[in-house]
Amino acid sequence: MQGSGIAKAHLACVKLSLNPDGWFCLRTGSVDVGTGSETSLRQIAAHVLGVTVADIGIIAADTHNTPFDAGSYASATLYISGQATKLAAEKLRTQLLEVAAVVMETHPEEATIANGTICTKEKTLSLRELAEAIIRGQGPRVRGQGPGVRGQESGVRGQEIGSGSQGAGEEFHPSSSSSSSSSSPLPILEAESEYTADESTLTFVVQAVEVQVDTETGKVEVLRSVQAIDLGKAINPRICIGQAAGGNAMGLGYALMEEQVMDDRGAILNPNFRTYRIPMAADMPPMEIILVETGDPYGPFGAREWGKLQQTQWLRDRQRHCPCYGSLSHPVTYDPRTCVERNRKES
Repeated sequence: MQGSGIAKAHLACVKLSLNPDGWFCLRTGSVDVGTGSETSLRQIAAHVLGVTVADIGIIAADTHNTPFDAGSYASATLYISGQATKLAAEKLRTQLLEVAAVVMETHPEEATIANGTICTKEKTLSLRELAEAIIRGQGPRVRGQGPGVRGQESGVRGQEIGSGSQGAGEEFHPSSSSSSSSSSPLPILEAESEYTADESTLTFVVQAVEVQVDTETGKVEVLRSVQAIDLGKAINPRICIGQAAGGNAMGLGYALMEEQVMDDRGAILNPNFRTYRIPMAADMPPMEIILVETGDPYGPFGAREWGKLQQTQWLRDRQRHCPCYGSLSHPVTYDPRTCVERNRKES
């Protein structure tokens, strides 16, 4: 099992905005270090806003243009930044429906968003048309900010920041007609939320590998790997399976191939991939990866983190079948010559 994030310490902020062309922009300080987090965060926002991933652009890891994020560590980007994204998207969705209700002369609770279109029983309004209406000044105004609609940010960690545009009687004036609105163009809608978890949830994994060992020569062949991962909810199953396969490759290399060779002065003797072996596709065994979705009460849409929990399994199996290796806490890199020499001594 592995924890997600650092409870009450890991903070992530996300900002979402509606552009004049009807597209969205997601701004996050988190860094995609190869995990596909930029795709997953956009998926979360798209699901809440009723659009496709292609409708959401992203600006990430640019401190000049993005809000604060504590960093991509502790397997917490999806768990922490993902929840902040979900909260920001929910705030922006509320604003969209309230502004659209004014433009469409209806009530927010009677409108829905699906496939990039705001619908009521009698009318439809695309997000581009909504953006154009806001620019023309047909949308409502927000108290204390002059013309425009923008979320108010305040609050405490672990919860959504502020109430944004929630409650037509508090922030918006749905009764205002377009003729009473300011003639100056309204800025496009924007919402920002931050999130810090009160709990560090756990991901559980069980894995088994079938290994064939020649005890005379020390040759090890991994025949098969099967693992089941309880990750709550797979936001992007392909990314999750890719993470698992990558973790298996790391574990296989760590157990059987990788070794940093140094001379007595500490100079590295194998500084390139010709001499420092890592697994290639041909070295990987058949893998069966099972994603178990049980849901999590704390993660976005029930998701937990998913990373690289497979490495030690390879070590346990190699030690169980071949005594030429060292202890699990101080592993010795695989070398068939060790087994050959040991067998010679024993015989």
